[in-house]
Amino acid sequence: MTVTGRNEGHGSSPASLRHDGPEPTLVGIAAVGLAGSRRFLAGGPARAADGARLIARCAAEGLSGMLAAAVNGGTVALDGDGDGRHGDGEGVLADRASEAAAEAARAAAVVTGEALALSAALAAAGIDHRVLDGPALVPRVYADAGLRPFAAAEVAVAPEAGDRARALAGPGVRVRTDLLPSEAGPRLRLADLGDAPVPVAVDGGTLPGLPLDVALLRAAVVAAGAGSRRLLALRDVAQIALAGPLPGEAARARADGWRCAALLAAGVHAAWDTFDLADKTDLSVWAAHYGDPPFPGPGRRLRHALGRWGR
Repeated sequence: MTVTGRNEGHGSSPASLRHDGPEPTLVGIAAVGLAGSRRFLAGGPARAADGARLIARCAAEGLSGMLAAAVNGGTVALDGDGDGRHGDGEGVLADRASEAAAEAARAAAVVTGEALALSAALAAAGIDHRVLDGPALVPRVYADAGLRPFAAAEVAVAPEAGDRARALAGPGVRVRTDLLPSEAGPRLRLADLGDAPVPVAVDGGTLPGLPLDVALLRAAVVAAGAGSRRLLALRDVAQIALAGPLPGEAARARADGWRCAALLAAGVHAAWDTFDLADKTDLSVWAAHYGDPPFPGPGRRLRHALGRWGR
């Protein structure tokens, strides 16, 4: 699955979506629409051999919306197979990419409806709760929510309300009684949050969301895991961190208090490195120089534990 082309914004030498690091071909797709990223080709179109495989891989990685945006925007062209001479034509594959994105968007709409239904039921029962991600996060940090469809959502409640909430939840909503996995630091409950819910307007109603600094911490922890959607989590880290100065400053203070600053630093540094972001912020500079020597990131055992939690 090779993608090649020319990056007119960085001279006339040949360029590709490959770089040193994991998931080299997909990184450019995951960078679509990310301000300041130098991973995606400015010129184009870049030709993607074996377009059908790329469509399937992006669907598995949660990147269907970004792939469709790249194809429809003319920055990626899909070929039928490895040498581009056989199989489905470019137009057919472009339609398939758009349909995959539309299917993901429909699934996200179903999840949003389930989150709204559960939130309404919990509120009627007087149960405090927060929607941790998905429909309560994407509209706040992505200018085009279609780039970031979600297949599930998570809702946090107090431990004593967990069983009742799970009985009310739809299949696309996971109920949690902790905000972060215990492996990331101390076990944190909803009562430890200390913040009022942030109202997030979605189609059909309003959801109680998290402050963006907590959302940034959670995204960094998910990105630290060995999950199959790590690129998507890193994109979330970058997207939230670039939403303004407040999430980064508040996240550092919160991470210090919750004793998980090393994981925040690892997630932010990995996001800036993966997407080669031109904008250096106080948070990204702090993350790059965290510790002495710099923190190398979580070890295999911790990554595995975080990956299990993030699934």
